[in-house]
Amino acid sequence: MAKKKSNKRDIPPLSTAAKPAITKTPRGTNPTTNSVTRKTNLKPGSGKGTTIVRAAARVLAPAEPTSARPLSFLIAFWGLATLLFYSPFARGLFFPEDQYRALILIAIVFWFVWLGKQALQEHKFFEHPLDYLMLGLPLVYIYSAFFAVNTGYAVNEIARNTMYFLAFWVAARVVTTAADAIRLFHVIWFSAILVALAGLATATGIIEIKDGFLGGRIYSSFQYPNALATYLSAVFLLGFYLWNRAVEEGPTLREKGSPFHKAPKWLQTLNPYPYYYVVGNLLLFAVFLGTKSQGGFLIFALVFPLFLVKLRLEVRLRAVIHTLLVALPALLTINRFLDSVAAGKNDLAWVWVIVGLLLVSVGQVLIDFVSKKGYLTGGDRGDVFLKALGGLAGLAAVIGVIVVSTSAALQERLSELIKWHNAEHRFAFMGDAWDMIVLRPFTGWGGGGWKEAYQAFQSYLYTSREVHGHYFQVGVETGIIGVLILVGIWAAFLWTAHRLFHALETTQRVKDLIWVVTIAVILIGLHAAIDFDLSLSALTLVLFALFGTVVGLSRLTGEVTDESKRTRRKNSSYVPPNYTRFVVASVGALVIVAFAACLSASHAALGQAVGLLQAGNFKQGIAELKRAESYNPANGDIHLLMAQAYNQGLNDQDAAFTEVEKALARSQYNPAGYTQKAQILVGLQEFEAAVATAEQAVTVAPLRYANYEQLSQVMFTGGFSLMQDDALDEAKEYLKQVIQVPSRMETRMSTVDETKLKYWKGPQLVPGRRMMVTLGSAHYMLGDFDAALPYLEEAAADESVKAEAILWQALLRDRQGDDEAVSAFLSQLEEADPELAAAFEAWKQLPLPVE
Repeated sequence: MAKKKSNKRDIPPLSTAAKPAITKTPRGTNPTTNSVTRKTNLKPGSGKGTTIVRAAARVLAPAEPTSARPLSFLIAFWGLATLLFYSPFARGLFFPEDQYRALILIAIVFWFVWLGKQALQEHKFFEHPLDYLMLGLPLVYIYSAFFAVNTGYAVNEIARNTMYFLAFWVAARVVTTAADAIRLFHVIWFSAILVALAGLATATGIIEIKDGFLGGRIYSSFQYPNALATYLSAVFLLGFYLWNRAVEEGPTLREKGSPFHKAPKWLQTLNPYPYYYVVGNLLLFAVFLGTKSQGGFLIFALVFPLFLVKLRLEVRLRAVIHTLLVALPALLTINRFLDSVAAGKNDLAWVWVIVGLLLVSVGQVLIDFVSKKGYLTGGDRGDVFLKALGGLAGLAAVIGVIVVSTSAALQERLSELIKWHNAEHRFAFMGDAWDMIVLRPFTGWGGGGWKEAYQAFQSYLYTSREVHGHYFQVGVETGIIGVLILVGIWAAFLWTAHRLFHALETTQRVKDLIWVVTIAVILIGLHAAIDFDLSLSALTLVLFALFGTVVGLSRLTGEVTDESKRTRRKNSSYVPPNYTRFVVASVGALVIVAFAACLSASHAALGQAVGLLQAGNFKQGIAELKRAESYNPANGDIHLLMAQAYNQGLNDQDAAFTEVEKALARSQYNPAGYTQKAQILVGLQEFEAAVATAEQAVTVAPLRYANYEQLSQVMFTGGFSLMQDDALDEAKEYLKQVIQVPSRMETRMSTVDETKLKYWKGPQLVPGRRMMVTLGSAHYMLGDFDAALPYLEEAAADESVKAEAILWQALLRDRQGDDEAVSAFLSQLEEADPELAAAFEAWKQLPLPVE
């Protein structure tokens, strides 16, 4: 008679005998692959053998009494869980103001961990190589901040990377058993399901998330579909682990006890938990497909076969079956869902979601049936079943290739679906980033260096405040040092996971856990290489928490040894507690909280100031800006706003100039800052300095047409003002510079590769209508009427500059003695802009520089 399966934890007996501890083979596992505890070859009573076996038991045990650790550790665990749960709903923690609050939370959680360590008299801060490397990230950002081209961005990156380090460090201390890891998986999984539901809900208008659904693609609370795809596909792998654990461990309803003892036999033997997970995984996969992220699909397709490699045969079978069971209904569901939404049939869209949930539930019934027949539990039947599935998949792939290769229509459709230009854009971004790295290999450009300075290096015109390649972005911001730290982090993590996976005392179940974490981390890391996923801190926090999970599990043996030391210390002479490191950690946590609180207060004051300035309340707005500056003096945007308020609101150009200088000292590659400074200098009649400043705007963004337009206007204003002051020779020099601007733009455009012109985003470097007015009037004042007239005539077709163009044409015709034409132009000007028409008589009296 078969022995009834026990619900007790699968822990080997604690023994000091020189023989392996015997473990019971779990239901649904292959006895030949289940690992055993390491032989110690130690004499009974030696103590060392007991320590090793206890370590093995801790790795295996899914539940350790929480009383073994102080309450503060439990508080810290749920604090970390809270951060991981809510962060996706705070716009993916992409924006600094949301990151500040998250940093405050994780700093408090960090203090609770130290409180627990103090209670246990544990004083080590560094306990694993990854501790050093992870701390290296905020430290290298602090180092690069001394060379930052935007100090405000640099401070934000220091805050963000400090948050990542603390999340990792906390996870590595509070996730110390398989049960802890599984709890954390559930938190992440539940949060991801709500994110998926939020995406479906915003698509159907039930809730409103800004940029949550655009162009038929689901963005949800992440507001970026590619990052959402990475997040959901990684969590799907965690969801599979939870589903598989439920399949293997149950329990069935009969094992749960009353009131199911009198239920029908089929109901008593039902294991309800896989249904629970399969429904959630359907939602994850459906919204993953709804993101329409080609990069996300590609990375998942590459990683999933790797995921199967190290799984047991029966788990590999379940992984394939479960993924097919979920993916096919998810594909049907999301396609019909999006079609219904596009047709305005939101109720029907949710019907399709319900259909998908029913389909996977029916599929789970079939899996239960097949599993009872022995096809999903390893052995010969399982091997045959897996080979049959592989053969069918291979046959389907061959048929698909043949169909596509013989159908021109399908090939054309496929080329439309595969957006090759997106890949070409990313390669261009990476190439430009490489140019920046080469210029500053050992210092970097500081945090946010790419978005501050990329316009000076772009090979064609595009707008991308992120590199779309995380490792290149870190290279730009921190140089080679930061890249080496990232390489070290990945190497140390993979080494740690490898050692833990292959340790003799690690059971197969824990190996499955380590393996799924490793693959989820690899998936996130691979996609980060081709996109800016990790700029959304919600995803990065999941990544670093998973890093910490593996490190926490790998420290188990060491923790048992420390526990033994503590016990011996307790039984020996009294040793007074050491509070030094706890005090240092408390001060450090307080500093971080104060740092983040100051940044948050500065952002809040800045927001209030913007509202006041928009309402025309300049004095109170400036007062709020000064308050914002007191909390965060590194932010150049604050000073730039003050410069605008002083210049345009209070007409205090001296104060405006002081503030714009401060802004440019903190934001060295901001063309808007140079433009603002040039305008202030024009108001101060400092034309030479104004032209030089406008030239700097062109230097930091040489492919931006607006900068050339601003430059031509500053030059013309200088020439016109000098002409009014009868400084005709100086005026003539400024006007000559104006008419050279088109040739400068043409020269700059000639340096752009023709193959990249098709990807150019924005106006090309050719004179626009407003610049044509400036060029026409400059040619007029230089006496070249023939060159002036075509510019002015074309500019007059634009309503926004029509009045100015008519005025200059009237002046030109007056010089030519065409009174009839002058009269006609003045009549038009009176209708278009009476004030400008009044300037005609005064301007026609001005002597031209060539006279």
